[in-house]
Amino acid sequence: MSLPFAIALALQFDTIGIDRFTDETITSSRTLELARLVRFDVKDDWTPGVEPDFLVTTRNSDQFKGHVPAAKGDPKNPMTTEQVVLKFRQLVSDRLGVTEQDHLIAFGLSHGDRFNLSDISEILSRPL
Repeated sequence: MSLPFAIALALQFDTIGIDRFTDETITSSRTLELARLVRFDVKDDWTPGVEPDFLVTTRNSDQFKGHVPAAKGDPKNPMTTEQVVLKFRQLVSDRLGVTEQDHLIAFGLSHGDRFNLSDISEILSRPL
């Protein structure tokens, strides 16, 4: 995924998540054309970890300013347990049934800080 492609999706849908990256959307002529129109640069004085402001300038010179808050899940904007569980289910639903999801969620919640996500990532990355 590229930033122009993600912006093109965001211009078309209220929300974008992994479920938006379907065969239909990644080959959509409208999305690809919008992505081709996106140009961006990162200023030399940008500091990693600082929430950036942005300025969008259209072809007819209209300008729109905005601010990008810390992403959900960032230490400055932590996710609730419910949000983590929902995100987990969204990410693994094509690989695991509800029962398997429930077992992994219960395991993770019962192990707290000792829970190692890389172990589950390795299991999920195995070929079907």
